[in-house]
Amino acid sequence: MSASPNTSYSQLAEALKVRIESGGLKVADRMPSENGLAQDLGVSRGMVQRVYGVLEQEGILDRSQGQRRRLIAH
Repeated sequence: MSASPNTSYSQLAEALKVRIESGGLKVADRMPSENGLAQDLGVSRGMVQRVYGVLEQEGILDRSQGQRRRLIAH
């Protein structure tokens, strides 16, 4: 998955959902770090934080204090 300079956070969130639904990520898998994913995709860390926040609100990701986010639902 790669992002263009015009990618919005909602487009990135949808791309991650597609990756999850296609089996690219499985329940209990750790998500990439914010910095790592931002570098891989060429987007800001803030965008990744926002996307992860959206996925947490939707009940797809969970994060314990001091831990990386984990996939909890498809």
